[in-house]
Amino acid sequence: MNSALLLAVQGIDHSFHEPYASLMKGLVYGIPIQIDPLLKQEIVKSGLAHLVVLSGANVTLLTQFSEKLFFSLSKKVGILFQLIFLCGFVSLVGPQAPLMRAVSMFMCTVVCVLA
Repeated sequence: MNSALLLAVQGIDHSFHEPYASLMKGLVYGIPIQIDPLLKQEIVKSGLAHLVVLSGANVTLLTQFSEKLFFSLSKKVGILFQLIFLCGFVSLVGPQAPLMRAVSMFMCTVVCVLA
């Protein structure tokens, strides 16, 4: 774990009690959740497991946030900043397969928007 991610995880641990801290770390950074096995089983059974792992939801939230942040810029410059934002996120959490698939889908969307 790099130092920036470690600092962010410590902030979550300091701000939330369990099991909320583990769920937040899984949702935001894709860190495997360390919770009661019964709760984990309920999450899987309910079909919400994809929300507490790195997925397209994380990338969508991040790109929507960065889009709102850079909305006053031109479309091309805004997309460039979104890509920089995503590259920073990937470098923070590591290039995991689900994350890279979601980034690839964002890149396909960018091509369609700019075409």
